[in-house]
Amino acid sequence: MKYISIYLLILVVAGCSMVQAQTEIEKQKVQINATDYYREGVKYALLGDYDEAVRLFELAPSLDVVSVHLEMAEMLRKGVMVAQNLEESYKWYQLPAQKGDTHSQLALGLMLGFGYGVAHDYSGALNWFQLAADQNDAEGQFYVGLAYGQGKGVARDYTKAAHWLRLSAEQGNYFAQNQLGIYSENGSGVPQDNQAAAKYYQLAAKQGYAKAQYNLGYLRFNGTGVLKDSSEALRLFQLAADQGDGLAQNTLGFIYKNGEVVPQDYEIASKWFHLAAEQGLVDAQNYLGYTYYIGRGVSIDFFEALKWFGSAAEQGSDYAQSYLGIMYQEGQGVEQDLQEAIKWYRLAASQGDATAQKNLKRLEQR
Repeated sequence: MKYISIYLLILVVAGCSMVQAQTEIEKQKVQINATDYYREGVKYALLGDYDEAVRLFELAPSLDVVSVHLEMAEMLRKGVMVAQNLEESYKWYQLPAQKGDTHSQLALGLMLGFGYGVAHDYSGALNWFQLAADQNDAEGQFYVGLAYGQGKGVARDYTKAAHWLRLSAEQGNYFAQNQLGIYSENGSGVPQDNQAAAKYYQLAAKQGYAKAQYNLGYLRFNGTGVLKDSSEALRLFQLAADQGDGLAQNTLGFIYKNGEVVPQDYEIASKWFHLAAEQGLVDAQNYLGYTYYIGRGVSIDFFEALKWFGSAAEQGSDYAQSYLGIMYQEGQGVEQDLQEAIKWYRLAASQGDATAQKNLKRLEQR
């Protein structure tokens, strides 16, 4: 009996092993079939036959219908394995979004809001953002707050905007935290409170958000709502500037130009102004034009001066327009052209620029 029991035990163990092996084989078959269907689906997607592609995707045991539609939408939006087609992508996001997929709801909201593949529709965008927000999605809450704050797709309402931004911020969304900081600083939808503004900026700045780092640096530099700390402000400006924030770069330019917190250094100032000017900041373009005009921190270069004054003048800067008038009048970096000089003087003079008014009067009296 002892040997029979051992024999039976061996049979049972062997039988279990065979069952497990068979189960593993079946699992592998399922995976292989899923892969085959998926690969075939991709082939049809590449040919532009999206309906057949989806049919094959749906035959893959590991993929459900919602996942299939979402996968196709993502492929078309990003141009992965298929040609980018935003219009088709918009269509494929519909089913997952209607089934409650927040990623798809946000994608549709953004596509409508920015007009990607579809006509601009702020109201439609807000509807999708609201569906995501109602599921406690932090990004959806942020976009709903932004819509109310900007009055896009809905009447502007800062109180409602602050409500949705707060919900998002409490979940750690740094865009919402920074925006609440701005609202607190300006008293939009919430009581004006610089300390609260600093708190929200701090939360976002700790997550590395450049705009919040700049905003908190500005409060620190001026001692608004927080203790004045110029060294800390400089550190924050540097962090933001290194991430490409134009306002921070421009501010660092003025700090080095004026010798505040750091030794005065026109060369370093010019470097920061250059970076900010390339992003279209008028103040930076004006100062950079001036540095090239007089050779402060750089060699005198009328061509560069003309370039940067021109960029600022096109944005309506009377300071730059007045300098362009001088340069065309004197033929500096450009062939002398009194009519062009008069044109720029008139534009600057119409905005009250005293130098332009004086120079224009002299030219017109010739």
